[in-house]
Amino acid sequence: MSKPIWVWKLGGSLLNLDDIPRRLDQAVASFPHRPLLVVGGGSIADAVRDWDKRFQIGEDQSHVLALRAMELNAHLMTTIWPRGLLVTDRSAADSAWRNDRVPILQTRLFLDDEERRDAAGLPSILPLPHTWEATSDTIAAWITLRWPADGLMLLKSIDRPLNDLGDAVDPAFSRFVDHIPSLKWLNLRTYYLSTHRF
Repeated sequence: MSKPIWVWKLGGSLLNLDDIPRRLDQAVASFPHRPLLVVGGGSIADAVRDWDKRFQIGEDQSHVLALRAMELNAHLMTTIWPRGLLVTDRSAADSAWRNDRVPILQTRLFLDDEERRDAAGLPSILPLPHTWEATSDTIAAWITLRWPADGLMLLKSIDRPLNDLGDAVDPAFSRFVDHIPSLKWLNLRTYYLSTHRF
């Protein structure tokens, strides 16, 4: 029986960790499932947000540029993390897992293909908003439902809030979270350090 598939959303704020590859290796080894990595836009997506305010780009075009930011960070991860492998679809992800690699999803290309299917009238889940209310957390939740995956792991720079997720995720996330089979939260900034004390 194959291991369950989980979408792992890597917060862009974690990309300032010099040892992010080692932390990911350690985290992947600690969880008994097949991870599909979705990399957030981080500071590059923040720049897009600033451009939208400055030049009134509009939410649709900002959505496209923010996906490009995620794409750039995905390419960065495959450059610095030998275990990562860029993929665009389910077949390529399956191949990566068979070869003990971690597929890193080229989010923009996957979304473009899936949303074209929707436009062709194929069955769909909740549509993905193309607004600033739906950033990479919601995109990862949408991918979890669309793949479909068995759960979503949010790799963050902070601990999970005790009550509701509030400002720790984007506003649109609440529309999707109740449909996700399972949700986990990992503060990757402290996880590695707390499990490697000398």
